[in-house]
Amino acid sequence: MGAKTIRYSHRDAAMVIFVAAIFILAVVYSVFSTTIGESVNTGGTLTVSGASTLTGAINASSTLQVTGDGLFYDQLSAGASTNTPTTTFNVTGSGYFTGGLGVGYATTGTGNLLVSNLGVFQHRLGVASTSPVRSFEVGGSGLFSDGLGVGYATTSGFRVAGTGLFDNRVGVTATTAPYQELGVGGDIAASSNATTTVSAESTGTEIGSCIELKGGRAQGEMRWIRIYVGGSGATNTTAAGTIPSAVIQAGGVGLLVIQEGRCQ
Repeated sequence: MGAKTIRYSHRDAAMVIFVAAIFILAVVYSVFSTTIGESVNTGGTLTVSGASTLTGAINASSTLQVTGDGLFYDQLSAGASTNTPTTTFNVTGSGYFTGGLGVGYATTGTGNLLVSNLGVFQHRLGVASTSPVRSFEVGGSGLFSDGLGVGYATTSGFRVAGTGLFDNRVGVTATTAPYQELGVGGDIAASSNATTTVSAESTGTEIGSCIELKGGRAQGEMRWIRIYVGGSGATNTTAAGTIPSAVIQAGGVGLLVIQEGRCQ
């Protein structure tokens, strides 16, 4: 018997090519869409240029770099010793922002911290001071557009519940440069629900207290009058060349001296 001759038509060749193309496309699709259920270990760099969905954990012993957006639909822990952070964003360690940080603000300037609501600091807070020695330290001037309460939760002015100590001069009512320890640009009133006392005491040796008043004579001439505590020899003086004095005496003792001039 002689050899059998097999002939293929163009239709058969086209069918073979079509089946082969389907097989190749199936393989390619399987390679690029297959879900890997096992661990993938690489000692080099893993580059993902397209979108990737990972349902398991990613452990990177080196730097993880993302040039596009990083979206986290659950909690994110940075520098934490646990992979179950208690808040949406948990940082265990220091944080550094090259721009600004806004809490309640979407946009903030470089180097600024903007908080739209309550800000609580559990440790010391320094303003223009990197190492505050008290709970709140300001290394410069301070401006309060409303009030300041020391021991008071709410105030529209400056209010101190305890003792207020000023080591320098104090000016009241637009007295920005008082020439004495206390300068008041206006009237002074003292009142209480008991005996109201105005006390002037000198703690120096043989130095007394003095009150000075400025007024005018009938001719319009202004002069100073001082009032101070007298002594046993204090008497009225009207002689020429002496300072006129009016002494209030009791039992031969000049209790109070009213004299022309200033205290200092």
